[in-house]
Amino acid sequence: MKTTIDMPIKIAGARVLLRSPSQEFRGSLLKFFLTNREFFEMNQPGRGDAFYTDAHTRTYIEDQLEQIENDKGCLFLVFLKENDRCVIGTINFFSFIRGGFQACYLGFQISEAHQGEGLMSEALRLGIDYVFTEMNLHRIMANVRPENTRGVKLLHKLGFEFEGHAREYLRVKGKWEAYDNTALTNPDWAERLE
Repeated sequence: MKTTIDMPIKIAGARVLLRSPSQEFRGSLLKFFLTNREFFEMNQPGRGDAFYTDAHTRTYIEDQLEQIENDKGCLFLVFLKENDRCVIGTINFFSFIRGGFQACYLGFQISEAHQGEGLMSEALRLGIDYVFTEMNLHRIMANVRPENTRGVKLLHKLGFEFEGHAREYLRVKGKWEAYDNTALTNPDWAERLE
């Protein structure tokens, strides 16, 4: 089932704005990654110096737009409504699987400067609603390190349920780390005939 997506995507909440990626925001996205590099790499694999370049950011945005176009994923850049030029976070719904599964994975990050303000909670609610209603996915899976207490608490608050513990799931800072597997299902999912 192919989903038609109107581009660019723009979703406004009370305090945040979600936008599909665009080369227009390339500089701001690169600055976001650079500013938060050390902070993010506490809970994810290191990306290497090549990731933190303008050339890579250009390609990254092109790849993400292709994912949206081909119904394989959906990246949102997160902005404050009061400053819609400065990326403060990303939400990535990726690895879409259609057919009998209708599911994807979720990754998210917000700048260290905006931790604990409830902005990612609002942004994720908007993104999840979009993916469930507009893209008609049935299941979103998110894996989180148990030590990432903010991430664990946020997923629980959003209704994600613990489904298991994966030992040696992802290599972070040279060490295989365990992650908890969580998932959220769409209670209003209905098959769409095209």
